Amino acid sequence: MVPGRLLQAKSRMESNCKTESGEHSDYYFRTFEWATNYIILNMLDLVHKPGECILQRKKTAKLACNIRTYYPDGYRKRAAGLCFRSESKNEVLLVSSSRSSNAWVIPGGGLEPNEDSSCAAVRELLEEAGVTGTVIGTLGPFDDITANGTKHRTSVYSFVVTEEFELWEDKLRIGRVRKWFPIEDALRQLRLYKPNQERYLRKAVMDT
Repeated sequence: MVPGRLLQAKSRMESNCKTESGEHSDYYFRTFEWATNYIILNMLDLVHKPGECILQRKKTAKLACNIRTYYPDGYRKRAAGLCFRSESKNEVLLVSSSRSSNAWVIPGGGLEPNEDSSCAAVRELLEEAGVTGTVIGTLGPFDDITANGTKHRTSVYSFVVTEEFELWEDKLRIGRVRKWFPIEDALRQLRLYKPNQERYLRKAVMDT
């Protein structure tokens, strides 16, 4: 029998992970299979080594999907998720940067071909932060140009976290960690390393 937690996770992914045509993206099925493997291993108390099978299949999936997508005006398509502990938005979840363990950022990344931005946000939360949640708001899009001239357009979604996994892809792959911050502390952290992301959080809080 499929565990209740698994059915709930599948339902959330089905409702959030669809392409622009209304069909589920290929990544939805791969992500759900990864989540299935993890949850089953976790429930069987085999968490001392689930990484081998998880990373093996995710490595193959990543190679097939590592394609950047762009809007017609040259901006790269991105999505990000603001993860709040509750709808009061008193605390937000940040993850350590892949470039510096001392810097904290909002989970997010590029859209895959034919992937909807909301689906990408759900996927990035699972990959980078190891959480799932319910969408409570939409922000942006936000346009940014990096120091080297790269242009990003990021669709930002607000979530209330409903589940936190003990292990997740980026924790196993690069040792990424997550941490809950009071809003003012999170704004200070983002201001130091990702001032463009500070805008996302500030707007979300102002819209409360």
